[in-house]
Amino acid sequence: MIPTKTLTTTIAMVLLLFAYAPEASQAAIGSTSGAQFSCSSSRASVENSGAASTTSGVLTLFIGYRQVSSNNQNPIMAAFNGNTQAWCRTDYDTSPADSRGYGLVNVNGNVYATFTADGGNVTLTNFTGNGWINSYGSGGGPRVSVVLRINPANGAPTGGTFIIARLNNGNTNSATVEAITASGGNVAISGVSAFGPLDPGRNRRQDCSANEFTYVLSADLSTIVSATCPGGGTLLANGLTLEQVDVDDSGQVTPADAVFVLNRVGQNVNMGNNSSADVNADNVIDASDASIVTSFIGSSLP
Repeated sequence: MIPTKTLTTTIAMVLLLFAYAPEASQAAIGSTSGAQFSCSSSRASVENSGAASTTSGVLTLFIGYRQVSSNNQNPIMAAFNGNTQAWCRTDYDTSPADSRGYGLVNVNGNVYATFTADGGNVTLTNFTGNGWINSYGSGGGPRVSVVLRINPANGAPTGGTFIIARLNNGNTNSATVEAITASGGNVAISGVSAFGPLDPGRNRRQDCSANEFTYVLSADLSTIVSATCPGGGTLLANGLTLEQVDVDDSGQVTPADAVFVLNRVGQNVNMGNNSSADVNADNVIDASDASIVTSFIGSSLP
């Protein structure tokens, strides 16, 4: 259990952080069709192709695909410092399965690239071994997305995850990432899928009224924080719902929620309006309840 005095200090620091935090970066992702270019393409040519791009320091990064055969496309990324190419990589997927790079965003200083994958034998799995979803899964054919965190200095992936949906039989179904945004120190990945979106345990959800999703993951894409879909609300990795953590019912988890809980530590759960402060429903209001709330500050209900 976290000592109450220690947690009080922590929450005070969080309050200060949120009071002076800069606006979070965010970006929508473009069409999954991608843009075609090669490592010999000039910057002007890459820009004219319509390739998705983002900036990191002095570098501008671009993503797209190469036509490697009459029926196969593979991803490509390149970075330019002014008009001079700093690097170009074509090794993200070298399999016979179709895949394309189609999106680049810079979120809180982390560069994320999005890819399509048509089938399970793509070599993008070389970079998703520690990811929340580390492979395409069962079945084959439906187009899914892959998100990689990229080192902007050389294009090397430093983390990654597949984003998929599941059929009733557990086989993989299609999913498309449409936006990547900041969620505190984590990253929120949103998009649409076929039937149906997943819960934090990677199982198909039964409670979604539409096949849209937002998955909040750790910045390195290895750990799920929460999964949201219309109608089904937000499920947290610890088994709670976001509604339980938003103790003041404001629609967003804020430092005020943590203070609400902390001020009731040790009090009778059934006294006054204390019941909502027992976040983990163990009939005791203690520092662990406030700790749970603090970890989700910045999260919004759908």
